[in-house]
Amino acid sequence: MRSLISRFLTAKVPVLKSGIQTVAAKCFGLRKIEVIHDYGTFSVAPTGSYGVSWNVAGSEDNKVGLTYKPSLVPEIMQDAKEGEAIFGNFLKNATMHFNDDGQAVITLPDDFILNCKNANITVTEDVNVIAANVNVNNALQVSDSSASFSVPVDFTGGISSNGTSIDEFHGHSGVQSGSANSGPVS
Repeated sequence: MRSLISRFLTAKVPVLKSGIQTVAAKCFGLRKIEVIHDYGTFSVAPTGSYGVSWNVAGSEDNKVGLTYKPSLVPEIMQDAKEGEAIFGNFLKNATMHFNDDGQAVITLPDDFILNCKNANITVTEDVNVIAANVNVNNALQVSDSSASFSVPVDFTGGISSNGTSIDEFHGHSGVQSGSANSGPVS
């Protein structure tokens, strides 16, 4: 009887049919092995990944396995501490690292895209944004607080304060034309 647990090397990029992912395994004469994932997770390991398989119900024709690619272990995992977890696309160095300080550190080589109907973010202390440019498309509202800017701010469209327009077309009542300056804002 063959060993119930075996190692294998993927020979072809895994394929997905009818919700079941399979890989061709080299040590089994390119036999297809169903790849299983923990609920809520899914990945497609690159060709040349290693795997561990076992026989379901002792049947050589019914193999399932897990795949991994040890050569793609990111440098941050080399010094990972007990309890830390790192998820991501290691081919692209896109990771989410839950570290031992309780932080979630997201590292991406390109854009971060969030698609959702609504997003509510509660921060109990400070939010710091460091960027070359910050663009807000559509309406921006600051409620129950104040906003201060230590850099030039350009507004396209309108801007209002307490319901009163303060854009370039706003007017002042009681001001007479001429060279004199108006009094202070009341």
